Amino acid sequence: TKWTRPTAAPGAAPTPLPEGWKEAKAPDGRTYYYHAATKETKWTRPTAAPGAAPTPLPEGWKEAKAPDGRTYYYHAATKETKWTRPT
Repeated sequence: TKWTRPTAAPGAAPTPLPEGWKEAKAPDGRTYYYHAATKETKWTRPTAAPGAAPTPLPEGWKEAKAPDGRTYYYHAATKETKWTRPT
């Protein structure tokens, strides 16, 4: 017998990836996931722990959306900006 991986219901959108994770394709066509800040990679889609809330931003940092919809972070006092969530 052949096992096939279950998929989401037709037309259903996949759950969003947790903060910092990206989806990519390996040279052989398989999907994998990577976290740019930690350099961790996984073959299975990462999920946030149920009910887990992101850690609060460090003092002075704010979250914003770029015109293309991507989330970025800025520090009003230092004028520093970054794409990855500050810790």
